[in-house]
Amino acid sequence: MTGCCSEEFARRNPGKMAHSRWLTTANRILRLYISQQNPTHSLQMLATYIMQVYAPVWFAIKSKPSCVDENLLIAMVTDDRDHIKQLGLRRILKARQEQKTGIRKFCIPRLNFDSTDYVDLMNWQEAEVTAPPLLANIPMSEITSRIHDQNNIMLPIIQVPCHTQAVERHVKLVTEASQSVCGERARNVFIKNRILSRQQMTAFNQKTDYRFD
Repeated sequence: MTGCCSEEFARRNPGKMAHSRWLTTANRILRLYISQQNPTHSLQMLATYIMQVYAPVWFAIKSKPSCVDENLLIAMVTDDRDHIKQLGLRRILKARQEQKTGIRKFCIPRLNFDSTDYVDLMNWQEAEVTAPPLLANIPMSEITSRIHDQNNIMLPIIQVPCHTQAVERHVKLVTEASQSVCGERARNVFIKNRILSRQQMTAFNQKTDYRFD
């Protein structure tokens, strides 16, 4: 980082603060950094970390959110083919048995574009496979029994939004409900009404978008 930017960029407004978005914090830190002629050492460290670590990792995950072992294993255990489902369960069981303590490094695997099936998109022998967090509540004994189960009933997987923006949008909506009304019932009504309103009126940029029917 050079610490220099154009005058036009320095005058730009980063916009309204959104507590549900972690990127807003990074945005504000960088905005503060470029507006300081003599930034403090702590501010320089934060700006350097954001530019060299946080932002590159975020964009790497954002551009390739699905091509990781955990998501592929989720797809395998929900596959209609029994042998793929059993293979996914065996890999999850092996990953749990070899699970290491501590913080793991997020690495995007190299894709095999010559593969004819999604299960071969990555090299499972080279990758450090980790068990999917969505299946963390399922004990190893149940996974073992399902490997040998002839019925091959699908595992109970929690249905949650997997995209970052979808999760942030829901967090923001819950935050707005908590700031507007009190009580669990009132918050629930507020959230449902807001979702229904957005479904009926997807855009309201001008008066012609408003529908009376």
